[in-house]
Amino acid sequence: MSRIKDLKNEVLVMGKVLATMQTAQGTVSADLYASIKEVSGLKYQIVELDLRLSNLEEMVKALTEKGGS
Repeated sequence: MSRIKDLKNEVLVMGKVLATMQTAQGTVSADLYASIKEVSGLKYQIVELDLRLSNLEEMVKALTEKGGS
């Protein structure tokens, strides 16, 4: 009878550990999603800034050509 009781206790402990792990996984998943979203936003900002820089370079080039003529 004690083996059954011990086994039952181990199953209960494993159930609690599993529940804790699932909670932790949910937190990690949420943090990972937030990080991916943040990185995507930063990549978008980089593309926008690169475009603005390119436009400024073209503007300086055009002004330089007009000023030198």
